[in-house]
Amino acid sequence: MVFSHKACAIKLKEPLRARDSLHVLQIFLKGKTDPEEIDLDNYIGCSEGVFTLIGNKFSRDANMVMIRGPMLYAKLPYGEEGNYREAKLNLDFCLFYDDNSHNVSFIRPSRKVQLSCSNFILENGSFLKALCLGKDGLLHESSIDLNQHLEVENGKLQPGSRGFLHHGANGNQSFTLRDSYLCARLNGRQTQRGIEIVESMFDLSTRLENLNGSLDWPEQWPILGRDGLLARLLDPLPLIGFFTAYLHRITGNEDHAARAFSKASGATMLFTGCLIISIFTVNPLSLALAGAALTPLAIEIERHIAEGTIEDKTVRATIQADAGRYVRDAIINSLAAGGAGNFIMRFIRPQKEVLKEKAKVLLKQSAWEVSTDYFSDE
Repeated sequence: MVFSHKACAIKLKEPLRARDSLHVLQIFLKGKTDPEEIDLDNYIGCSEGVFTLIGNKFSRDANMVMIRGPMLYAKLPYGEEGNYREAKLNLDFCLFYDDNSHNVSFIRPSRKVQLSCSNFILENGSFLKALCLGKDGLLHESSIDLNQHLEVENGKLQPGSRGFLHHGANGNQSFTLRDSYLCARLNGRQTQRGIEIVESMFDLSTRLENLNGSLDWPEQWPILGRDGLLARLLDPLPLIGFFTAYLHRITGNEDHAARAFSKASGATMLFTGCLIISIFTVNPLSLALAGAALTPLAIEIERHIAEGTIEDKTVRATIQADAGRYVRDAIINSLAAGGAGNFIMRFIRPQKEVLKEKAKVLLKQSAWEVSTDYFSDE
């Protein structure tokens, strides 16, 4: 729900220093004594005289910042000659009230049409129109011809370029929109009673995206896509998965970023645990047992993070936590840790005495520094 419908007053908090610009929003919600405070500088930037929802610190360059209802106004710089012009932003497009937590949160423009597009209309059976939120904080009217991206196969709507309109039982009237689903009444098989009518539905939200205020149907890349082979290989890797999570996030795939982060967190915990144990023993059997023992904890960490951060059910479903995965991952991790033990043994054994001497020297130095600090304080 848009936040202004639940607010009885909206204002900007006076800054501690007079020379600072207004940037902390205070929202007085019905039934609450203390206001909700949101620092707009954390979410809103400015570029060439307009607000942007992909930057931050807009108040650093803004003048005459004010709020009227949900509308944020300011004079923002543009060009290179110190020119300013008035800009406005409807905060109802990015601030939302959660009925469950009773809190207001800022949501950046998402590539998911469910979160950033509204007013869907289907015209002539295949032309989908909608208002989509752009990175400039404005709603843009956009349309897309679904007939170029869907086809009919065995009586079902599916992605493809062969079109679906000519399969309609009643022409263009055979296709309607229900929430995010395209519903169709299609011509089926020829029977003795006539042509069989088949009903089919396709969830458009699984393929449609909001590309900076425009409806987009991205091609599915089997290797480089957000669900491609490369992502599936790199997301679960220790440490490396955090980098792929960052790449997902800057491209607007928030749920895929959360999935990569959760998988990388579990893998990194497992890797760190085995690495610490290898300091005390590099026996392959011991490391294999450690890998198997730490696997359930790694899966639970992964599942806990995923449940709290991934909104898309289809993406969250890729984080499995069933008995089969516990057994499978325990076997794989034990074999990997045991194999690493052999490698570590071959690497460490020739340098065992050298490492021992270095450890002794570091221990003596640390003890000397602690003792001198103690007696000097006395």
